[in-house]
Amino acid sequence: MTDSALPPCSTPVRPGKVLALGRTYRAHAIELGNSPPPEPLVFNKLPDTIVPSGSRVTIPTDAAGVLDHEAELAVVIGATAWRLGPGDARAHIAGYTICNDLTMRAVQKVAKENGWPWLRAKNFPGSCPIGPTVTPVSAVPDPGDLVITCRVNGDLRQEANTRDLSWTVFELVEWLSHRWVLYPGDVISTGTPAGVGTLRAGDTCAISIRGPSVDLGTLITEFA
Repeated sequence: MTDSALPPCSTPVRPGKVLALGRTYRAHAIELGNSPPPEPLVFNKLPDTIVPSGSRVTIPTDAAGVLDHEAELAVVIGATAWRLGPGDARAHIAGYTICNDLTMRAVQKVAKENGWPWLRAKNFPGSCPIGPTVTPVSAVPDPGDLVITCRVNGDLRQEANTRDLSWTVFELVEWLSHRWVLYPGDVISTGTPAGVGTLRAGDTCAISIRGPSVDLGTLITEFA
């Protein structure tokens, strides 16, 4: 996939799969009472949960009043990747976008206590807002120097730099490619920094990612 083959900016990507990473920021792992893992923790978001920027998401009754935002940098794969070597990742990336890994935290807590998968906690209609655009890899000189901010109703909730990741963006792509074949259009959501918090009906969540010479835009989601 070349830059010219990127999905239209006005619509979200429609990947074959979304691989999401957890506890990649040490401070976030600690804030939820977890130890930072020795290797990335992987779960999936189903592709049909993706909604574009500007969407209104209904908070499920299953959430028990605890639906958390998780602001994340997402990678869009551009070329089939399998068992990449060190330094190979960038050539297999089409671009970058923003993901809000919405999580029913109470449901996840029960799953963790029972050793169950997180699938239900992480997947419900609208649980994967992505956008507003896909910025070509050529326009992002260093994905390791991007500032992620999340505001809810204008109040700052999350702010961190991707340099705080326990593994670089390229290392994460390479590591995943040794476990799954990554196909063009697949999305990797690289994990959230500290500061996750609860969303309520009527809230507006705005996530921005910017670097010294790049602006990935702002992903806006409303909640009902």
